Amino acid sequence: MTSRHNERLQERRQALREQHKRELEEAKRRQAAQLASITTFDQRIAKLEDARRDVAAAVAEAVAAFGGRRDAAAALGLTAAEVRDYVNTHAEHAARRPDAGSEGPAAEGEGQGESAPQEAPAPGAADTAPGAAADAAAGEPTSPTIAAPTAGPA
Repeated sequence: MTSRHNERLQERRQALREQHKRELEEAKRRQAAQLASITTFDQRIAKLEDARRDVAAAVAEAVAAFGGRRDAAAALGLTAAEVRDYVNTHAEHAARRPDAGSEGPAAEGEGQGESAPQEAPAPGAADTAPGAAADAAAGEPTSPTIAAPTAGPA
């Protein structure tokens, strides 16, 4: 009887070991799948951030090309607040990357002598709440010719 008991005990222990081994393998598979999904998510987020920076750069170029945020907003079908946010994002990104910052204003100000001075004050003014209020209240005047007609009647 003791030999049967020992055999049954050994069989049960072996079955438990195999079950534990299967559970560990399944846990490893789940962990690998979770890690793969997190890696994929992180890669997609990085692509999304790159795309947002590209859109911000394009909006900043449009602001330079149209001579003001309000005109660029009308042409792009965006609100003035959205344009301001994109321009701020572009300015922040350019400030974080010194090599990109030197290329950004040169590319934006290309062919437009007045655009470079207009872009320099915009990030400083837009970083503060009064700058944002001025954008909304005065319609974001970026050049003296545009500012005079809109500032007078308002």
